Amino acid sequence: MRKNISFVLIAIILSTIILSACGGGAGNSTAEEAAIEPTPTATPDPKLDLDVFMDVLTESLATRDFARLQPLIGVPFSLASIGSGSSSLPASDLIKRLEKNMLLESSDPLFLPDADLTPILGDRVPTSLGPGLKVVAILFSKGWGENGVGEAILYISELPDKTFAWYGMVYAREGFDVLVEAEKPQEKMDRTDLESFKMGLVSTLGNPRRSAEMLLPLMADPFILAGWESEGAGLSPDVAIVSLLDMLPAPETVNYNAYPAYAKLLDGQDPQQIFPTGVEFLHMTVWGADGAGEAILIIGQNAEGLYTWAGVLNAPAGFQR
Repeated sequence: MRKNISFVLIAIILSTIILSACGGGAGNSTAEEAAIEPTPTATPDPKLDLDVFMDVLTESLATRDFARLQPLIGVPFSLASIGSGSSSLPASDLIKRLEKNMLLESSDPLFLPDADLTPILGDRVPTSLGPGLKVVAILFSKGWGENGVGEAILYISELPDKTFAWYGMVYAREGFDVLVEAEKPQEKMDRTDLESFKMGLVSTLGNPRRSAEMLLPLMADPFILAGWESEGAGLSPDVAIVSLLDMLPAPETVNYNAYPAYAKLLDGQDPQQIFPTGVEFLHMTVWGADGAGEAILIIGQNAEGLYTWAGVLNAPAGFQR
């Protein structure tokens, strides 16, 4: 474009000289008036183009450009950390965690779009992070954390308005190899301590390699499977697990409400009234394969004093409030 402008300027100067020499009246035109300013190239909106979105996302993370990153984050953001459970965060809280714990100045994240995630996810590749949040890209990354051994799986969703956003992540501070050890969660939690069992149960549900073999040792016998506003039944764990696996949410979306208003959720009822054998309850805010449901997990205690997962109250469409 610069060469073209130069040619135009030269032509104008020559014309002016010739016209002036000939006494023509058209010599009043100046080079400044005739010069054409180049049209700036429009920058594509990353939220409208998936390839551009992925480029901007990875560049922002790699350079720790959190100001550029923040508009790309979907809200609420689903963060699952191996060993510490899952949570839903506003973008500002995620930025703080990235800056202080996950992407430090010593981190050197590398993004591997063609990585084989089968050893980590198995056949449980999520297609949605919730209602209207279709997963369109999954990206594996390593080199996170203070010592660079952390790994992450990033989930990008397409919204109903055809825009894209980074809506979820599974983070493994010591890398996903530790999941092999996590396949026997009952050996990693203190089942005589209620808080340890609760966090262990949530962490197991949020494990990307979650399986029947991981859940069965935690389940009570009988295990209660109940539907909201429908009858429930006590089943043996090996029978209940078949239906249970179909109703679990994607691991990276597992989240619970630490301060539930059960009276509001359950039409004025207390879960203890509905399930007298329960000693504690967990309100799961995302439930079902499509993430549109809710559930209340029932925690019991057996004769040996060990805490167990005693059942679930399933609300596929959510509790009506």
